[in-house]
Amino acid sequence: MRDKLFFDDWKEFTLQKPDEVILNHFENIKNKTTLTGSLKYPNLKEVNKVFALFITHNYGSVIYELCNFLKYLSQNNLPFYKIMVMESNDLLKKIKKINFINSQEISNKFTLKLNSYNFDISYSRISNLIIIIEFLEEILGLEEILLLDQSVNNSCTQKDLQEISNNVSKKVYFYLKNLLPTSHLQSFSAAIGNFIIKKNRDENHIIVSEDISDDFIFDFWVAFSLEDKDLLIKTFTLASELCLSYKKSIELNEKYNLSSRYQMNEENSSNTISEDTLNDFLEQITSNDEHVLSKYFKKLSILQSDKINILKKKELGEIEVFSKYNDLSMKLPLTILRICVFGNIQNKIIENRRRKKLDLNDFFQSYSDISMYYDQTQIIQNIINNNSFICEILFYKLWSFEAPKILHIIRNYLNKDELILFENFINQKKEILDFDPNLDDLSLSKELIKKNENFTPDEYREEKIANLYKEFKIFINSSKFQSDFNSFFNFLSKTKKNTMSFRRSGFDFNVNNKKNINAITEIYNILSIIKEFLCKFIDALNLNVNDLKSKFNEDKVIFFEHFKLLYSKEGVKGG
Repeated sequence: MRDKLFFDDWKEFTLQKPDEVILNHFENIKNKTTLTGSLKYPNLKEVNKVFALFITHNYGSVIYELCNFLKYLSQNNLPFYKIMVMESNDLLKKIKKINFINSQEISNKFTLKLNSYNFDISYSRISNLIIIIEFLEEILGLEEILLLDQSVNNSCTQKDLQEISNNVSKKVYFYLKNLLPTSHLQSFSAAIGNFIIKKNRDENHIIVSEDISDDFIFDFWVAFSLEDKDLLIKTFTLASELCLSYKKSIELNEKYNLSSRYQMNEENSSNTISEDTLNDFLEQITSNDEHVLSKYFKKLSILQSDKINILKKKELGEIEVFSKYNDLSMKLPLTILRICVFGNIQNKIIENRRRKKLDLNDFFQSYSDISMYYDQTQIIQNIINNNSFICEILFYKLWSFEAPKILHIIRNYLNKDELILFENFINQKKEILDFDPNLDDLSLSKELIKKNENFTPDEYREEKIANLYKEFKIFINSSKFQSDFNSFFNFLSKTKKNTMSFRRSGFDFNVNNKKNINAITEIYNILSIIKEFLCKFIDALNLNVNDLKSKFNEDKVIFFEHFKLLYSKEGVKGG
């Protein structure tokens, strides 16, 4: 179990963990034995170093070195199959002897000579080169290694060796690309981790979720968005996306309290977590389960592609931002707001530059008298209000269709006194009908078995809820209680008028059938969850930002000055 935590100490793999298959290859090579049964590579540091080259996509130069090494062996009649069963020290002695005979001098290296091309290899590299062959055999298979040896034997020039090396590197990359994060993603991950260490001014700082803050994300973008950096992340949106993904990965580690003491330079280590906890963690990071907001956003998008326009296209575009970041939106609401506002502004700058229609000063001046943060929150609030309005219409359709599913949502449209009457009615009828509509499937199945009822939980629940609904209709329309539900009846009257005047392309649920009832119920649930999510976001934003207008003006100065650095040939001008 220890080595499954191997990558936890690598900043390169915070954004994305390698596939466990990679560790299987590592274990196979670590545990290889000689003909006498002893470990073939007792110095695990060498195995670890070679493994590190492969998992960080830095194998190109060592594969080229290996090709030169194999050519030297071929020139000196050292067959490939023999060196693979030899001890490193025995091979070293043979090569030293050959080199001394050829050069008549003692040296710490040997040299491949191929026409006018020379390539020096240090004796200390021999054991590493053998391990590289082992990894290539693990990754590509024995047949590919034998083909490599044959190709090297037939090579005549340095160009031949380079082509062979490139072909092998491509095959390695093709194998590893779906098992490892790309080198680019590893670079991003390492850059974020190292930037956290730098900002904390402590090489031994343990990275935690709180290190990724709104300010950190902005500072990270500023630090890595200019041309003079080796790693370039020009757009604020991309920088935010990477940092938010990094934060999510850190939170997942913190949630399971994983701590690995395994380091690249250690031969022995221990961990203190249970196998069950580890398996649960591995399930979490490999799970394809979507966050509920992402899932529902996709459903609305599919409906729109089918010409059923529940929300307007622009509203869906605003919700898409939240579907990408989900619950992280509540933790860093200012960053999400900055993505919505300044990410969009940066996109406009990029597009205008592409069309060569951009005067930065005029462009920035157009934002002088507006408060985009406040405007953005109003856009979100309008979506919330629109969702509420459409939900009312959907509710009225369910009510008019006399759909029993209405019992799950009627509470949303009752005032305080009506709600008390409704709850009392439900509680009384539960006893009469011997049924609790809130029971989960497992609990209900147990109850049905006890009563010898030949129903599935869904069938039984549907029948009982239908009975409850009929009873409620009688109850609410009775002369005794009708006046107690005046507010609700007024709501129905108002919503009926709205429903008759509501027009939206594809919004055609006027026929009372099971398909429409199920569609209306699903859409109602989707809109309700999106509305609840956006309400929580607005609350989180208000807790984090005291004054939206002053915060926008403050951010605007910083963002626009940096946009000038990015997109103006003259750089920042005074004033």
